[in-house]
Amino acid sequence: MISFEDEIADYGKLLAEIAGSAFEGIYKPYGNQLPYRWEFRTTNEPVRYVATIVLTAADIVSMNGAGEFEKREYLRSRFAHLFLEAPAA
Repeated sequence: MISFEDEIADYGKLLAEIAGSAFEGIYKPYGNQLPYRWEFRTTNEPVRYVATIVLTAADIVSMNGAGEFEKREYLRSRFAHLFLEAPAA
């Protein structure tokens, strides 16, 4: 069984891949419960907030038992639009 911390790290890694290197995601804990939440900001100066991504119980259930590729595609379908415009360097 995967631990709570490992699950969060796995989802964070997939979200970082979707966002790309121009963005940084910071996990914002909500205790040991859902929703899982990350705040994304730009990595280049001036640093600016881009979005808060929230994974709810419904999201987790949708990905339950899926492989890494399927999870990535699910997350991409939900959140990739937030990172379409790369910030200016």
